[in-house]
Amino acid sequence: MRLTVHLQDVNDNRPQFERVDCVGYLSRKLAIGSEIVTLSAIDFDSGDVVSYRIAGGNEDNCFSLDASTGVLVLACDLGDVRADSRALNVTATDGTHFADAAALTL
Repeated sequence: MRLTVHLQDVNDNRPQFERVDCVGYLSRKLAIGSEIVTLSAIDFDSGDVVSYRIAGGNEDNCFSLDASTGVLVLACDLGDVRADSRALNVTATDGTHFADAAALTL
């Protein structure tokens, strides 16, 4: 008698940002829609899809983060913004209950 066992991966790993502290560069001359930085996180579980979101620091909605690609773009006119630098908190999730957080300094 032959017995075949098929093992499936269990979602036991959280996504991990490649860098915990990320840096992007801003200029008051950037046009709305300009790409600022691309965030990247990996998940060692097979089949998991990582999604990204801004968790804090974007109260004025000056930035937009593509949930599937991790591309952060400018969504407002920086000429009207008084701050010289910005700090955003971003998360990467695997669609269930695991997440990682990173600080993004602009």
